[in-house]
Amino acid sequence: MEFYVDQIEKILANEPADIYVNPLYLPRELAPRFNELWTDARVNRVLDLLVKYKIALEINSLSRLPGHRVIRIAKARGIKFTFGTNNQNANIGRLEWALKAVKECGITKEDMWFPSDSIRRSRPTIHYNTIKE
Repeated sequence: MEFYVDQIEKILANEPADIYVNPLYLPRELAPRFNELWTDARVNRVLDLLVKYKIALEINSLSRLPGHRVIRIAKARGIKFTFGTNNQNANIGRLEWALKAVKECGITKEDMWFPSDSIRRSRPTIHYNTIKE
């Protein structure tokens, strides 16, 4: 997990991203241990970068990520949100889970990210695999 979180941090800190998609994804074998592996300390390491670089957090209906616990923490920290579903199957664009999360977590229009919020052009691209440890 430490290696995985380190890689996420490198990408978020060094790529000019506007949105962190498939947030906190874990492979199928590890997904049942989400709350154990994504400790508050690890979640906060990632959220710190979203705040610092004004990167929005996707609420993904297909994978049901990042989960209500993380959504509430992110909202409290002022992080903006987007919706996604991935484009893997016929459920593309179906946002039922995201809309349920919005209601249960108190997300409002003011909490949503819009393209006009982008600061992407002001962040230079630095490929994370060239950064020295």
